[in-house]
Amino acid sequence: MRDLGILVVDKNPDITEMIERLFGHFDVKAECVPNMFSALERLTSCFYNTMVIRFDLPNISGEELSNGIRVLYPALNMVLIIGDTPNDIMKLILDPTVYEVSETVCNPCNFGDMLLTLFNNENGKTYVLR
Repeated sequence: MRDLGILVVDKNPDITEMIERLFGHFDVKAECVPNMFSALERLTSCFYNTMVIRFDLPNISGEELSNGIRVLYPALNMVLIIGDTPNDIMKLILDPTVYEVSETVCNPCNFGDMLLTLFNNENGKTYVLR
């Protein structure tokens, strides 16, 4: 296994299983938790390079969670999955520290570039996947 840790926050077990398998093919350990409370517990007890967060988390938005975690863990890479979000909302989310990786889910080149960046141990970046 690579010396990388990825924490995935999603309540859908089908999605988390798919993500665990995807990163497993790259010899990277991904740990999945169902909510923000579990994510915060894991972040305080384990080391992760990257956190994958859904935009529409229950009880708190992924944007709020990612902004709070960015303050506590500035070196943590974050991937914010937002689905089909209108451009006016995207303008509110994106700032100079956010790298928009793809306009569509089916853009393997941009997704591959994001994975390479994560695997090369670049730190403190936020990616938005639509």
